[in-house]
Amino acid sequence: MPAQSLDRLQRKRIGRALREDIQCEGAGYHLDSIFFSIIGKEEQMYLVNADLDSIECSCPDFEHRGEVLLCKHICWLLLRAGLSPEDLLELRGIPGRREVELLMRMGSRLC
Repeated sequence: MPAQSLDRLQRKRIGRALREDIQCEGAGYHLDSIFFSIIGKEEQMYLVNADLDSIECSCPDFEHRGEVLLCKHICWLLLRAGLSPEDLLELRGIPGRREVELLMRMGSRLC
């Protein structure tokens, strides 16, 4: 998929993360990872898990496009952690160690 199309799709997800009523029900640590229970727009709960190598979400969008795009739940968490929409676009769908470490430091303060 061309980079321009990916940027447009990622902007949509960032916009949804900013507009929709997404909530964090809780966070916890397990070994070298942190997980967040996220409630989406339709009251569906998703699990976002971050370890030193990756960030993953249990939502269908991430399962289908997670290799190239961040889902709105991951966007929401990273925005709450202090990243800007422009920062998210620069990630090109792949959060790095810096973003994972930020989520691990912020932990339950994001909820």
